Amino acid sequence: MNQFKNTLIACFSIFVIIDIFLLIGGAQDKYPMLGLWGLVLSVVYFLIGIVVCIPIRTRQVGKAMLLSAGIILLIGLSVCTLNPANLNMH
Repeated sequence: MNQFKNTLIACFSIFVIIDIFLLIGGAQDKYPMLGLWGLVLSVVYFLIGIVVCIPIRTRQVGKAMLLSAGIILLIGLSVCTLNPANLNMH
C-alpha cells in the first residue's frame, strides 16, 4: 500500500508543479492550458499505467497511475470547460 500512496503523490505533484508554472507565467489563456495539460498528462499516465500493470510485482504502481490518470482527466476536463477558450485565428 505504501507504493500505491507514493505513486499517487508523485503523479499529482507533477500535475501541480506544471499548473503552478502555468499560473505564474504571463500567458493570456491560462485556464484552457491548465486543462489541456491535465488531458495530456492523463493520457501519458494511462499508457504508462497499462504497461506497468502487466507484471505482478509492479501492479500496485500501475493501478495507482491508472487512478491518478482518471482523476487528472476529470480535473482537466472540468477546467477546460469552466472557461471556454476564445481563440482568435488570424
